[in-house]
Amino acid sequence: MNVAVHRSVIVFGMCVMCAVLFSGCASQIDPSRMPMSTVDLNTYQINCRLKDQQVAFLQSMRQTREEQFAAQMRSTFRPFAWTHDHDIAYNNPNKFIDYHLNQLSYCIQ
Repeated sequence: MNVAVHRSVIVFGMCVMCAVLFSGCASQIDPSRMPMSTVDLNTYQINCRLKDQQVAFLQSMRQTREEQFAAQMRSTFRPFAWTHDHDIAYNNPNKFIDYHLNQLSYCIQ
């Protein structure tokens, strides 16, 4: 009896873990804050006259650690399909944002 209970607990625990890992609602990006892709950031034009607005905009486009972790989990289950999640998981958008903020720091107002 004790062995049967032990097995059922393990099976139930594995089912719960699978449901949590494959659940889409736990790892969705906030639709009101859709991050820029690396393609958009690569073609971003700096305008020194709008420095303050561009700095605030670029700072708001940074991915949080939670977004990076969720993207890394999603990209782990799709290793051969290149998606926007791979860029976020490897911190590429934040690297582009750092580059543009560095360029904006040289603007004189």
